[in-house]
Amino acid sequence: MNLIDELVDRWEELRDQGLTISAEELCADHPELLAEVLWQIRALEAIDSNFGFATPDTHTLRSADKDIYQPPAELQIFGRYRIEKCHAIGGLGQVFLAHDETLNRKVAIKFPKRPGMTAEQMARFEQEARITGQLDHPGIVPIHSLDISNVGEPCYVMRFVDGETLQQSVERILANRRGQLDRAYFQSDDLRHLLQAFAAVCNIVAYAHDRAILHRDIKPNNILIGPFGETLLLDWGIAKRMPVPGGVSPRAQHSLQASEALTDVSPIHTALGRALGTPAYASPEQTLASSTELEGTSDIYSLGAVLFYVVSGKAPLEATGWSSYLKLLQSPDAKLTNYLPMATPIGLREICNKALQIDPARRYQSTSELTADVDRFLAREPLSVLQENWWAKLGRMARKRPAATGAVVAAAFVCMLAMTAVSAIVNHKNRELSQGNFELRLALNDVESANEVALLALRGMVDEVVALKFAEEDRLSDNERSYIQSILQLYALFSELQNSSEHARSVQAEAYLQIGMMFYRLDQFDDAHPALKTAAQLLGELNAQTPSPKYLVDLSTAFINIATIEIERGDPDACLATTAQAAQVIDSSNVKLDAETAYLLDGDRAGLHRMRGEAFEVKSESTPAVLELGTALEILDRMFANQPDDISVQFAIGQVCRMMASNQSAIVGQSRENLQKALVFGDRSVDVLRQLTEKHNDAPRYKMALVWAHFDRAEVFETLENWDLAIADLVAAQDRASELSARFPLISAYRECQPQMLIRRGRLHTILNNLPDATSDFYQATIQLKEIVAQRPTNAATFDMLVLALLELAQLQLGLKQSSAAAQTLEDANAALEELANLNSARAQVLRPDLQRLMQEIASEL
Repeated sequence: MNLIDELVDRWEELRDQGLTISAEELCADHPELLAEVLWQIRALEAIDSNFGFATPDTHTLRSADKDIYQPPAELQIFGRYRIEKCHAIGGLGQVFLAHDETLNRKVAIKFPKRPGMTAEQMARFEQEARITGQLDHPGIVPIHSLDISNVGEPCYVMRFVDGETLQQSVERILANRRGQLDRAYFQSDDLRHLLQAFAAVCNIVAYAHDRAILHRDIKPNNILIGPFGETLLLDWGIAKRMPVPGGVSPRAQHSLQASEALTDVSPIHTALGRALGTPAYASPEQTLASSTELEGTSDIYSLGAVLFYVVSGKAPLEATGWSSYLKLLQSPDAKLTNYLPMATPIGLREICNKALQIDPARRYQSTSELTADVDRFLAREPLSVLQENWWAKLGRMARKRPAATGAVVAAAFVCMLAMTAVSAIVNHKNRELSQGNFELRLALNDVESANEVALLALRGMVDEVVALKFAEEDRLSDNERSYIQSILQLYALFSELQNSSEHARSVQAEAYLQIGMMFYRLDQFDDAHPALKTAAQLLGELNAQTPSPKYLVDLSTAFINIATIEIERGDPDACLATTAQAAQVIDSSNVKLDAETAYLLDGDRAGLHRMRGEAFEVKSESTPAVLELGTALEILDRMFANQPDDISVQFAIGQVCRMMASNQSAIVGQSRENLQKALVFGDRSVDVLRQLTEKHNDAPRYKMALVWAHFDRAEVFETLENWDLAIADLVAAQDRASELSARFPLISAYRECQPQMLIRRGRLHTILNNLPDATSDFYQATIQLKEIVAQRPTNAATFDMLVLALLELAQLQLGLKQSSAAAQTLEDANAALEELANLNSARAQVLRPDLQRLMQEIASEL
């Protein structure tokens, strides 16, 4: 938590205690933060005043269940209606299921939620009935009558509709999928049905806007999906007339005339008993009262927030966190869609982005526009928010006409290449036309020239992504992923060439290499590995037949990517074999190299030695790991001396130094002098990576590398028994990991490293006999691990870590004489151990004796 969050939390704590403190007093020691703290406090006050959370008696009203209105006994027969049971309780009213004795049907009767409501609240209750009654749409529950009961309470009768809310539907679907918002979810019928319901809600809101009515409380819990797919928008209790500049449609004019009696009552009491549901979906101008007159774009923002929930399972405010949300509201260019799941299709992402613009002028200007884009997405048609490129059009055509896909796409692509080539070739051949049509036919059939033209274009497309994105970012946007997929499709055509000439095989090799590298960057290792192996085989044959710098550089690149995948798969022996083969090919080459190519190959040599060091590290062989890493560092230092501005070399130096520190300190029986050497590498790693994060603050992979640099240097400090500095490094690692996790909540690697920091720090506190601090660290680690295993229930390694953390926590609790807490912790450990046994029975068997021993200790204590 940063200092601004702490100050604002302090302000809220004092306010909840009935104490008042000004922003100036709060920031007395930090005047530079006054403007930001003041803005956040004002935003909180605006939220409270808009949605009714600041009044002292709000909590009392929420908890006073005994005051909720109960129809008296004499109301059991209300005219022709027999009340059966309470069906639902909302913000101002409660709905009872009743039976219409005259027409023999179920109806719903809505009464005020509490007796003795103010005139303002009564007006709002009656306004909901009047507005709903004026809106004649299949998606709006019809009102049969508005009346006063025989005990003087207003009530209205409406059609009863059973079903589940959109919120319940999303929760049920995600529960069945164990919260996995992966590609399968976005291709599922479940999501398609949710989007169809959402489109129906958009149509309902468009109908209301056409009659100059704003809903102002659109959220998943106010959307009902019936058992036969019918979709309704409920709770029009804070709906109001919207300003209509210029002329209005006849229907809107009729609506305005019919609702002249409706007052624009403040919505202050609308949210009683509903926590933060409404603010989570309200537009910025509604939330922060930045505009006295709301327009239709305010409802469009709420619809965008509902779509965000359908896509991610969270409201935008929930996904970003309150503090981050406030900061986003300050920037009209902020993108809430950065918090959507990575697998979200680009179309849905862009629809959300358009609807959730902070500036109302940048949103869809009518609900019909939003509905049209959702319908287009469902029909796989081009969207208004996306400019469709030619390969997307081809893909869409292919989906509609699958039988002709192969021939059409291939023919279109070949024609494009041929025509591109013709323009260049014909210009070159103009002077030779006198020789007759024979030369022109040769020019038109110059396949190699056509291939070169196409490959040149493809290389340019790849360079745009690789140079600007892959080299700097850990996370790709869906736009970039879509772009890469289109390039992959084009390269796939080249990989299928049947010609056995050297040129054709070199084209194939380049295609397989690019396919493998891009699949690797997309984390699709099963697709990347065979493509890279094929590329290496083709390039090896070509280089043996016709040695060239290009073949050699491409071959080393293929080997490095293959070795990296083998490490990722946990196969260090395969990695060592691949890197040995690559080193032999590079070192035995007698190709004359220019300075640029020699520099590239030096980088590859350093990469190969680093990969070998990592492979030995995986095998727990620290001595050979240090030797390999030392060789890599020598090469990188030489490269850095030649080109000190090369970011990739700086990053590699930081990573190699981090690995050197870790492996050097892990060598058994080493002297304190050698440990000091390890510390030198650790210091250099932290310094280099810190400089990179400061210069390139938007590149998360540098920050993540710095997290692990602090973590590994802490290990060196721990070996040197410099406890304070070890703990300081772990605190720094934890803080940076928390920052990354908050910024990228959907990237599991950032979230999952935090418990490791806490566990290591807890063990240091245990060594220092700081048992309360150790207990706190282990407790926080177990909380985080429980959240992680809930999201990834098939990850045995995380369950293993959770069991170990719970066992250590129980041991600490026993040491602090907290037997009851220890008993509960061991119950959690036993449950986690059972889950682990289903995933890795051998590992569970190893841990079970420790659990049984601690249970016996607790039994003796109790």
